[in-house]
Amino acid sequence: MKTIPFAEKYTSHNPISRYLVSRFIDSLSFLVHKAAPRAILEIGCGEGFLALALAEQGHSVRGIDVRKEAIDFASKHAKEKNRESQLRFEVEDIYKISADRFQEDLLVCCEVLEHLQDPKTALDCLAQLPAEYAVFSVPCEPLWRFLNLCRFKYLGSLGNTPGHVNHWSKNAFLAFVKQRYTLVEVLSPLPWTMALCRKA
Repeated sequence: MKTIPFAEKYTSHNPISRYLVSRFIDSLSFLVHKAAPRAILEIGCGEGFLALALAEQGHSVRGIDVRKEAIDFASKHAKEKNRESQLRFEVEDIYKISADRFQEDLLVCCEVLEHLQDPKTALDCLAQLPAEYAVFSVPCEPLWRFLNLCRFKYLGSLGNTPGHVNHWSKNAFLAFVKQRYTLVEVLSPLPWTMALCRKA
């Protein structure tokens, strides 16, 4: 299947990248299992790779993303993997999300907040949804950029991945999330910070 932008980390053949992504998914799976959701809403699902991984573990997932081309890709991929009964994908803007439409009891928002111009408003919007629990993850800075430089990527921007406009250390990100959520458990799958949270 042809990939599109931002799918690279999930489809890479590099053994180190595959190992890191595998640890990321294992950490996500552990936190999702701890939350024991009936249904999951993935915010900023992109091409649906995380949603598919969760579906393969038996979860029902609805993924939303503002990019129609990503939703089209995710829907096609779910069909090819015969996971249509567990996966739904819809175009939706995180800043316009409606609590009336989304009744899932767990939010998953991974690799999204670092891309947003107004992450505080996005966090406020998510906290208004009915879901009691949420899993958030972002790249851990400055480690993320340092590792990019080590592999000679994005040298002109000092290792900053294109599209990353927010840069949190582990402590700074946890303080950010605690504005609207209570921390339940925090994991650090290199090079990310990941937190299971409960709505405050």
